[in-house]
Amino acid sequence: PASACWVWTVAVACTLWSCAMRDGEVWSWNVTARCSVNRHRAAPGDIAETVRVPGIHGLHHVCSQLCRYPGGKALAAYHLLREFRPGGDPLGPENLLVLAAGLLTGAPISTATRFNAIARSPLTGGFGESEAGGYWGPELKMAGLDAIVVTGRSPDPVYLWVKDGTAEIRDARHLWGQDPPAVQAAIREELGDRLVRVLQIGRAGENLVPYAMLMNELRHYNGRTGMGAVMGSKNLKAIGVRGTARVPLADPEGFKAVVKEVIANAQEDMAALSLQLAWNTAMCSSRRSMSGWLRKGSRATSSSFFEQMHKGMPR
Repeated sequence: PASACWVWTVAVACTLWSCAMRDGEVWSWNVTARCSVNRHRAAPGDIAETVRVPGIHGLHHVCSQLCRYPGGKALAAYHLLREFRPGGDPLGPENLLVLAAGLLTGAPISTATRFNAIARSPLTGGFGESEAGGYWGPELKMAGLDAIVVTGRSPDPVYLWVKDGTAEIRDARHLWGQDPPAVQAAIREELGDRLVRVLQIGRAGENLVPYAMLMNELRHYNGRTGMGAVMGSKNLKAIGVRGTARVPLADPEGFKAVVKEVIANAQEDMAALSLQLAWNTAMCSSRRSMSGWLRKGSRATSSSFFEQMHKGMPR
């Protein structure tokens, strides 16, 4: 029954969270001061509320907050609502851009790739949130971070480089105005690592278009509420991340046991099998049947109707 499946899903989620729960690190950068090579290394167990380095401030040890607001949306919302003053300009230096990976992101389980971008939306003026998949979220966790909080505004374009507990703010004036494939290739060449995962804005974000998006790996997007414009307002072109450590688990064996149970159930679930066969067309069909719920499904969210959607469905 649907109710039984829902209870099982919640139970599995809670079990996975308890196996994965650990201390967390949230780093906060103020990009107002221009610096191209200033570095800050996080020390294990660093609990300083503010560690001041030119262009970089704030390393938070957030175990208590991570336990109350476990990852992703909850952790990002906590920082935005705690630190952003009411009435602030969405495109002003006072707005926060919080990038927070989900609690299970980077853990050895299928689909654990999501991260959230949260700020005051320049499109609506309200709470803005958008999530994306891809490699960037897991790489952030493997680099030792649960979230990044960006404030301020750099006088010149910069990009942030994070690797295994170290951070650098680097000059990005040569990248401003470039197309995303060229930006990603240039950053990887500069850093000498083709596995650097790059989250970036395009020209819409640079020009503060209020619905501009974020892109990582040239194919995964934080597409809602204008997070690209917020990042562009800070003159932050991109964030490159590289991590070489495994995401630590509080109970590795318990986690493995639950993962095996999830896999076994997914292999027998008809809904999961149907999505494997026809994900996009199935989602388009279901949203169409809900009379355009939230007006998603096709044609850049302007309509839920696509008259040729059944052509791609398996018979």
